[in-house]
Amino acid sequence: MCIVLSAASSMLISYAGLAGLARLVGYTTVDLPLSPVAIDASALLPIAIDVAIVASTLVWLGQGAPAQTRNYARGLALATISTSVLANAGYHGLTGGGPAGSWWLASIVGSIPPASLAALVHLGALLVRANPATLAEVEPAHQVPEQPHQDPEPAHQDPAEGAPASPEPGDEPGDDLVTSEDLAEKVASVIAAAERAGLRPPGRSVLARQLDVSEHEVRQALARLRQERTGQLALTPAAGR
Repeated sequence: MCIVLSAASSMLISYAGLAGLARLVGYTTVDLPLSPVAIDASALLPIAIDVAIVASTLVWLGQGAPAQTRNYARGLALATISTSVLANAGYHGLTGGGPAGSWWLASIVGSIPPASLAALVHLGALLVRANPATLAEVEPAHQVPEQPHQDPEPAHQDPAEGAPASPEPGDEPGDDLVTSEDLAEKVASVIAAAERAGLRPPGRSVLARQLDVSEHEVRQALARLRQERTGQLALTPAAGR
């Protein structure tokens, strides 16, 4: 509110100086074409200069225009500000009253309103440009974080069909063995019969076909037999002592 009030005051004082300069150099009334209305041309000069200052400064300091447009607006703003300051200072220097030789003081005082107007428009544009940047820093904190993309888990396939299957309990050492003792005893009997006959112990696929079970169950049974054999070997020295 203070910026608007001060800028309006500066614009009115600058308006008076520029309009007085226009009348001093001979600006008169202008009749509008096809209209009975007559306009004081001296009133249009300050509007043309001060409005150009405001418009060009806003475009210069804004963020929506391309770089080339903003560069042009900067040059226009500096040119119109300089024109307004010099025109106001010149008018008050030519018409200033008071002691003789005080024209320079009148020129300095007359240049204050347009310079103040330009500075206040510049400040207002900076404030307008700062607000979107502040919002851009705050908004991401309220956004819901994007969930990382996860591939769907592959469907479990039956090992009997030859497709790879996900690990089952008993595949790795230390897993709980869920195979029944009966199956382990049957596997041990088949292996022992083959050894007595002088044959090579059958593999998992052969054992699975003979016992009508899956290879996974045979694998669990063999793991159970290995653990039992390891436990027996560990107990043998203690029993000898």
